[in-house]
Parts: sequence; C-alpha cells; structure tokens
Amino acid sequence: PVKDSAGNLFIGLNSASSNGTIRKEVRGMIDTNTLNQKGQMFSAVPYRGYIMKFTPQGKLEPVANGLRSPNGLGFDPHGNLFVSENQGDWVGTSALYHIEAGKFYGHPASLVWEKGYNRGSPYEIPLEELDKKRTRASVLFPHGIIANSPTQPLWDDTKGKFGPFSGQVFIGEMNQERIVRVMLEQVGGTWQGACTPFITGKGLRKGNNRLAFAPDGSLWVGQAQEQGWAGDEGIQRIVFTGKAPVEITSMHLVKSGFELTFTEPVNEAVLAKLVNFNCKRYFYEYHKKYGSDQFGVQKVPVTSCKVSQGGKKVSLVLKDLAPGFIYEFNLANIVSKKGQPLENTLICYTLNTLNPQ
Repeated sequence: PVKDSAGNLFIGLNSASSNGTIRKEVRGMIDTNTLNQKGQMFSAVPYRGYIMKFTPQGKLEPVANGLRSPNGLGFDPHGNLFVSENQGDWVGTSALYHIEAGKFYGHPASLVWEKGYNRGSPYEIPLEELDKKRTRASVLFPHGIIANSPTQPLWDDTKGKFGPFSGQVFIGEMNQERIVRVMLEQVGGTWQGACTPFITGKGLRKGNNRLAFAPDGSLWVGQAQEQGWAGDEGIQRIVFTGKAPVEITSMHLVKSGFELTFTEPVNEAVLAKLVNFNCKRYFYEYHKKYGSDQFGVQKVPVTSCKVSQGGKKVSLVLKDLAPGFIYEFNLANIVSKKGQPLENTLICYTLNTLNPQ
C-alpha cells in the first residue's frame, strides 16, 4: 500500500489469472460474466482490476478500474498517484498510468463491478466503445526493449544524494536485470514522457519488485521470485559513487521535436551529424489479444540540431511529429567531449499530446 497526505491507503488488485478458476465456496458477491473466456484475465469477485482506497475510518472504496496486472503504486511529490501495468490481454505493452478517480484504464473485466452495470460479458462490448472510454498510459514501456514486467515507481527525493536525477522516477523490472528511469512531464494537461534503462546487469539481479531510498540516498531493491516465473530473491543496495555517468538527464517535447539534456557536454562534431540521431516511431494496438506487435513502424529523420549550454543541451527538429506514437531514439554514436560514450543509448518518448506552443 501507499499512503496519501490525508492518511488514506491505496492498493492495486490484480485481475484473476486466465488459467485459473474460482473456489467452490464463494464468500460474498460473485459475477460469472467474465469466467471461461479463453486467454482473458477475469474479475469474478469485487474488486479485481481496481485501484482501491482504504480510509483512516476503515472504509474500503473503489477508486478506478480497468487494470489487468498492476504491480506497484507510487505518489509523485505533488500527490499524483501512478501505477505500473503489465503487458497481456488488452495491454499491448507494459505501461505507467496516472490514476484518477472514476477513470477506466482499458481491461474490460472489472467493468462488471461498476455501479449499474448490466451488459453481460464486458468482452463483448464493441472495441471502439472501450477504446473511447479508456484513459491512455502516461508512458509506454516497449516490450522486450525497455521492460517486460515493470513494478513499483519510486520518485528520487534524495536531493542529489543518488546522482543527477532528482525528481525523476525509478521503476523496477521483474524479467530483466534492470531498473528503468522515467522522465515525466505534463503537456496540455496530459501526462507523458520518456523512459530509458538506468541500470542493466552490473551485478543487479532479476525480480526487482520493490524499491526504497534510505536516508543516506542509497537505493534498496527488494527482489522476488515466483514459482515458475522469472526473478531472484534477496535485497540489493545501489549507491551513487559521486561521479555522474554520461547520460541523458532529461527529454522534453518542444514544438517541432525534442530537447535532450546531458549530464556532460557532448562532442559537438558528433552532434553535427544528424545521422547520429537514429529515430523511429511506432504504436501498439489496443485489442483482446495477449500483447501487441509494433505497428506503423517508420524511420523519422532528424532535420536539424541546435546545440546550447556548452554542448549539454540539444534541440532536435523532426521531419514529422504526431501524437499516438512512441518515438524511439538510439544514440549509439554520441560521445562526450572527453570521448566517453553514453551509459545508455536508448530512450523512448510516449507522445500523447503535441506541445501547444
């Protein structure tokens, strides 16, 4: 559970496994409309697929629904609640959602527990209707590229004790030896942003399920292993060495492209070669099937690059910029002025809304 400033506890309830059944003896309410659907997670009892609030007075209340497999909730410094969602049926690729009361996030099973619902199997609701009703993810994690099974989002509130990423989000990953870094921003009132690997390997194990910062700024990672599933068991500690890695510090949407800031000045001769900014875009389909291929894949040329702040910031103009796509950049040829390569060369921006400016 995570707690807000008023003392309310928030929890996420997983939908039931598509390979599972219900017990012969059921205590409380039951709805069979989502049972026996091949390949579909289900919600036979309240409130599977919901985010719930437990008040200090002991009252349990539904907040939002449409989740398939939420594993990890977190509040940003301003009290906004976010949750990680795992790829599967109705979830083309794993995601980070901004949770708002009364919103629906795409997986139909939990609709049966909405007040007044009487439409039978929610899986038979027309796809166009479900798509119109659902709230889009703030950040999508390209499957097999960034994350396969993301977990708890944790905001860096260490004020520099953990390095140059204060205010950004770290997210665990179960299936890879990885922790992901997320750079969120609001554009036209809509949350969106970029994600990039933070640590991959280097002694980090799999099963990175829960995260916590210690008072000294070190990051503690609790690891879990499910029987027959990926993961490891134990606790690992990550400490900032005091020397900032050569990384992309931030990525922001601008009118005709993106603005990248680096921790170290970048070689300007390298920046002058636009082919070093390898960009493509694609989207994942919203459908009943398990996961999604990438659709609409196409290269997007960078037409110009403006360098500022002594080589620490670059503004990129793209030939085409449109909402509804993930823009994936590979910066494998970018090096610092000292000749050091980027620690992580892959960064993906989920573009929900264009910058109105």
